Amino acid sequence: MRTSPIRPATVLLGLAISAAHTVWIVHEETVWGHLGTSISAASLVSSSVAVLMLLLIYNAGIGGLRPGLRLRPSEMMAVFTMVTVSAVMAGFDLIQNLPPILMLPFHYANEANRWSRFLTHIPSWLAPSSPEAVKGFFIGNTSFFQPEILRAWAPPIAVWSGFILVVAYSMLCMNVIMRRRWVDEERLSFPILHVPLTMAQSDDVRALFRSRALAMGFAIPACIESLNVLHGLYPSIPGVQLNVFNLVRLMPTPPWNSLNPLFMSWAPIGIGLAFLMPLDLLLSCWVFYLLRKLFEMEWVTYGWGAGGGAFPYIREITYGAFAAGLIVLLRGSQGYLLRVLRRALGLAREPDDSDEVMSYRMAVTGLAVSGPLLVGFAIFAGMTPWVAVTFFCIYLLATLVMTRIYAQVGAPVLEFYFFNPESAIAAFAGSRALSVADQTLFSQFFWFNRCYRQHPMGHQIESMRFARSTGARARGMAGIICAATVIGVLIGFVTTLSIYYRYGGATAKVMGWQVGVANETWARASGWIDSPQSAQPGALTAAGVSFIVALGIAALRNAFLGFPLHPLGYLLAVSYAMEYIWAIFLVVWVVKALIIRYGGLRAYWRAMPFFVGLVIGDACTVVVWGIAATALGLRSISPYLHHMW
Repeated sequence: MRTSPIRPATVLLGLAISAAHTVWIVHEETVWGHLGTSISAASLVSSSVAVLMLLLIYNAGIGGLRPGLRLRPSEMMAVFTMVTVSAVMAGFDLIQNLPPILMLPFHYANEANRWSRFLTHIPSWLAPSSPEAVKGFFIGNTSFFQPEILRAWAPPIAVWSGFILVVAYSMLCMNVIMRRRWVDEERLSFPILHVPLTMAQSDDVRALFRSRALAMGFAIPACIESLNVLHGLYPSIPGVQLNVFNLVRLMPTPPWNSLNPLFMSWAPIGIGLAFLMPLDLLLSCWVFYLLRKLFEMEWVTYGWGAGGGAFPYIREITYGAFAAGLIVLLRGSQGYLLRVLRRALGLAREPDDSDEVMSYRMAVTGLAVSGPLLVGFAIFAGMTPWVAVTFFCIYLLATLVMTRIYAQVGAPVLEFYFFNPESAIAAFAGSRALSVADQTLFSQFFWFNRCYRQHPMGHQIESMRFARSTGARARGMAGIICAATVIGVLIGFVTTLSIYYRYGGATAKVMGWQVGVANETWARASGWIDSPQSAQPGALTAAGVSFIVALGIAALRNAFLGFPLHPLGYLLAVSYAMEYIWAIFLVVWVVKALIIRYGGLRAYWRAMPFFVGLVIGDACTVVVWGIAATALGLRSISPYLHHMW
């Protein structure tokens, strides 16, 4: 493919847009809440799509008058990557969670929760404890840039920023090692990438909307969501519920109320992205999810959990599914990984790494250095060595599996709430085996491993994939990814802290989600200490059964051509994301199956622009109304209407 270099001016433009976008998205998700959803928590960041639309408009306007100023597809995708990566790092489930988690025990410790027992295990370089810093954070009406507050926060900002940058670098190294296998050899489809690539390769906005199907798909969410905004302003105007609705509201009596929660949502961006997913994965996801919900209903109906305990062991089932996913992934790639290792050690000339983001030697060395650095950090902070090693081994390997899911499945949202390394350690080794220092640091780590909705590694490998599609130099992408990561971490950190010191974390002026996450993690640690448990045989059994089931599905798929179920669908069925999107998957699977059955692939490709239009229309409409609401000072509006939990 012809090389399409990314000009320095485009990189500077992307960095400037990323910085401004990061400040906006942190305010939107922490204070304003105009969008009715946390857009940085989705697999495709809506505001990044809106930025891409602005670049297409620019190409049609200024770029049309001066062709030399037009942005190439590779450059638009580079800007898209920078905006996405910086937003993800500063997003709802990463940096925004960190300050409340660090500060909560200093402000809310009392005789009832006994959080004071954690304070002696929190050094000042991990969290500030000065009265001025703590009071200002929760009460507000002050400035983060006051000298005494800046001095208190300088060491924690430096330490935690360095920590997450090392985590991001270890992910980049794993992506370099796996890219050839996933992109060139297995040819994973990266369904989510189809939307921004379609936009970028259109070159300008006029070319994009030449497709009538895409234009129609764009118009539908634009009209419905605008109507919903008007409904928020004038309730007499009818609205269309696109947000989460709990079906258990309609069946409040046993045994159906045991299905709680059973959500439905109809976000157009979710419908469009689901249509791009492989048909077998759509089927597997909703089938296994409904089987799981029926199992939970039987559990309540027959009183199987009446004696307490962790039954029905959803977390443990998730651990077993992840372990099986890792085995399948590594088993299929063992020969390739050995070749990469030989190349990194200089024992072979193949595979060629000249078109990778970095050499295999640098990637293997980087992973070999960053892993022990993370473990050493935890040990230095007070964690027991075996716990630190186990935690980061589980975390990094699970992240590898999640990235494979992101690349192959392309689900609209990934939320693995039931998977946490520290919960697995507590279940399988027993919380008795954990020291107070271990549980303190587990709580401080909760900001980056609670749900995994922000997934830097997935977006990193996505950028490597588009570089090959648009002709961008792979080596140039390393600097772009790293610069965007640094912007997201630093600007996200400072913006989040500025918001809390201005408005107050204990006031109703902030959204409160992140403070709730902080309370969740410290309450969990208190529970482990107050009610210590030994290793749980039932948890091990549940994980083992789940492991065997997942491997059995994979074996059946390999043994029988056309076997309809997929092990990744089983894994996703025990993720919390399926609570929101199972109904979308069911309906889209029916529609897509009918199109392919009676129209063939030709009908499928003709229908695809319509669903891409749904995604673009939803993303752009949500962002436009969010910006308008901010500018006009409007509250209590949402393009999706409000959640009905």
